[in-house]
Amino acid sequence: MTAPAGTPVRKSGSVYALGMRVTRLTPLSGAPLIGVDNCYVTDNLVKLDFTVEYREGTEVERLNGQGRACLYHATPKTVKRLVVDSLELCYPDPELEELLGGGDVLLDDEGRPIGHAAPEVGADPVPNGVGIELWSSAITDDGVDDELPYIWWTLPREYLSPTGVSVSADPMAAAFEGHGNQNPGWGNGPFNDWRWESGRVVQRVRQETMPNLSANGFVTVPPAV
Repeated sequence: MTAPAGTPVRKSGSVYALGMRVTRLTPLSGAPLIGVDNCYVTDNLVKLDFTVEYREGTEVERLNGQGRACLYHATPKTVKRLVVDSLELCYPDPELEELLGGGDVLLDDEGRPIGHAAPEVGADPVPNGVGIELWSSAITDDGVDDELPYIWWTLPREYLSPTGVSVSADPMAAAFEGHGNQNPGWGNGPFNDWRWESGRVVQRVRQETMPNLSANGFVTVPPAV
């Protein structure tokens, strides 16, 4: 449903983690890496929790002979980075685990992924980081918004590592944590479809549609335009 021109966008909340795209980055510029097996689309997502971390300001103070402040100045807090508290998958996925946290995908005799090996000791598993895009539902009042029903989130450079694993009677969580930086090299994204500021630690926009993420596999990243 398209609203008449000039109609304000209705304010909406965000509910559900509908899926994500994870893209490899080039070593120097941080641009999406062009080619096959460089972007993974999936709806195997439980949640992504993150926090914008701030660097504390510096306080300068001088006391006079009576013990009272005669000079005081404090610099403001500034954005330091993004902290990814938890990126949790519904079930283990060897190819996605390698893309997010490094290591190796283990294959059977037919070349099918059947397992995952941790990165080697001392290795930097994902030195260039990855770009993550995810989608959530925009909820207005008591339902999904009928004009702009999706929220598209972009985190342009994330460095992640796996969290603890429990092999027990409980479902095993495949989860990651880490941090993210600004990335001006993200540009218009892996599919040349992001038209806004993209280099901050995180950004989001409301959208009418979202891509089909149910393939749970690699897609080819086209040349940038």
